[in-house]
Amino acid sequence: MEKSSPYIRGRRYEYKLMSILKKNGFFVMRSPASGRKSVRYYYPDIVAIKQGRIIIFEVKMIGDKRALYLPRRQYRKLEWIRRVTGAECYISVYYKDKGKFLFVDLNSYERKSNRYYIWSRRYITEKGKTLSEVVGEC
Repeated sequence: MEKSSPYIRGRRYEYKLMSILKKNGFFVMRSPASGRKSVRYYYPDIVAIKQGRIIIFEVKMIGDKRALYLPRRQYRKLEWIRRVTGAECYISVYYKDKGKFLFVDLNSYERKSNRYYIWSRRYITEKGKTLSEVVGEC
């Protein structure tokens, strides 16, 4: 079996989250160019809209116990989109061993360095929200 690229693996989880959001009545858009060579512009992975409520998701898949590192440039662009649109913005983390998504608010990062905003696995599992807490009844 041929190994898939990180892009293809990540895309799989974006589609998985999109499917769940659509089943819950959200209009959902995925940005196929999100992060890939989009230096000048930035597009979040998923935008979900329902009855005037806008939620932006940056989707990450982590297969082990590593922390989540979001580059400062990507963080700043997500923060700008949130500010301009008034949307809620979540980092959606899918841990393969848990088999589910957990969500942390963009501004609830645990710490930052010169290059990254960082959320530890412990922080995400303790403070992260479930999908039903983010979008309502699932």
